[in-house]
Amino acid sequence: MKTTYIILVFLAVISCKKNTSSGVKNSETIEEIEIVKNDHSTSENYKKLQGTWVNIDAPLSRLTFEGDKVINTYNGANTEKNITFSMGKTCSRKAIKNASEEDRYINTTGDSEECYYIVKLEEDSMILGFWGTETPLRFKRQ
Repeated sequence: MKTTYIILVFLAVISCKKNTSSGVKNSETIEEIEIVKNDHSTSENYKKLQGTWVNIDAPLSRLTFEGDKVINTYNGANTEKNITFSMGKTCSRKAIKNASEEDRYINTTGDSEECYYIVKLEEDSMILGFWGTETPLRFKRQ
């Protein structure tokens, strides 16, 4: 049973598509933006993300952030997906004007287009909200 759970968590991390609903209330102003690679050299969250993170609920699953690339591995095997990421104020190409949560969203592009919300990010621990699932993804630094 535990093996089934680990496999399901792994598949959820690498296979789910991001939720395409904007989640914007009618009274909020939205604008179209283009997600581009940003210079994150001054972003504390970007700096803290760098390195390898072990999924606490599925220890064989790891995420490695190297520059603007994300490498997914499971039981030491690379998933061989070409994934890059950028950080921003929102989780889509539609941004809430004057949004105040700078660098709280991780948007992945390439072979896996997904979005994560940074619930908690410290030097040795990270909790991500993944669009489309209610269970947060909890990690510790390797």
